[in-house]
Amino acid sequence: MEPLKILIIGMDPPVHFDLMLDPEIIEPEMELVALAASHDDSDEIEKLSRIAGERGLRFSEHWQDLIDKVNAVVYLGPYGYRGDAFLQIFSAKELEVLIIDKPLVCTLDELNQVEAARISRPDLDILPLLTVRYDDRYEIIKRLYETGTIGEVIKAEAWRPHKLGKRPEWFFKKETYPGVIQDLCVHDVDIITYITGQRIIAVHGAYEIISTKEAGKISAYGGFGATLENGAVVSITADWLTGPEAPYHGDTGLSLTGTKGKLELISDGSGKGLYIETRNEFLSSLGPGWDVEVIDATKGYFKVACPQTDYSLDFRRTLEDFFLFRKGSKERLVVTMEDLVAATKVTVIAGEIGQRDS
Repeated sequence: MEPLKILIIGMDPPVHFDLMLDPEIIEPEMELVALAASHDDSDEIEKLSRIAGERGLRFSEHWQDLIDKVNAVVYLGPYGYRGDAFLQIFSAKELEVLIIDKPLVCTLDELNQVEAARISRPDLDILPLLTVRYDDRYEIIKRLYETGTIGEVIKAEAWRPHKLGKRPEWFFKKETYPGVIQDLCVHDVDIITYITGQRIIAVHGAYEIISTKEAGKISAYGGFGATLENGAVVSITADWLTGPEAPYHGDTGLSLTGTKGKLELISDGSGKGLYIETRNEFLSSLGPGWDVEVIDATKGYFKVACPQTDYSLDFRRTLEDFFLFRKGSKERLVVTMEDLVAATKVTVIAGEIGQRDS
């Protein structure tokens, strides 16, 4: 099978752009042949043009000029332009694969339009980059939950603080950046559903707080409550407030309370090690790299030191799983377009409530 010829549109987030430039990540399934600007931004145009020249790739300031020259697209443009862009991309008849980052779109109207347009392209394979599903830390929580370690979930809490760092200008404009809930909480909505098998069916009490940074105003802190199908309560928060000198990008975490006990993924404070704590005994044969420490044997309280996670490995696994599926693997595809649509719908609703009521 010939490798797919890829066009990358845009370059945000930079970590995904850089990984898609790495031949060790994308080959032999894909071959990068072109770069294009996602919108009229002089800084993005200059950077992409330079990189294309250095690598011998085709480049255009208008991605529409190249869409019919490739059979795979990676879209990394501003969030506010995605709805319209995807409608155009779906009309490219030669396209076989579309790889997209979260959030999918910014409004419910856009989501409905994209879902309707996608029906006309059943031949187009779409890979959402919900890479958290491939993080070993969450995978072990899923394994423990599925074996009945804590019984049925009755409460789920997740938090996702991040460093703001240097962001493009569009990040500070409401028309192109919908807010921290849609940007970051989408991961936690998805991972809670993935682990528990329970969808969010209602959203309550959302909020977003606008903070003035040196580069401008941004939705810096947000969160919301929700309800799962079985009636369990959910609380999710996210922010861009991790200190610039912190040794980690964000000390994210997850806590699941069940009818029999509790599972927690918490930072150890250094940002270099993460732990899972559970008040119920479980099998210690978790495979190589897992260090189980008994904290209180009388209560069955354990601390499990996770192997160091490598984001590039999570990213690679996401692509590998997708291409195995395309080759006819009988295993269920771990991340699907339906997963991204479901998570996007929840965060769009929560984000709109948060911005309206804050």
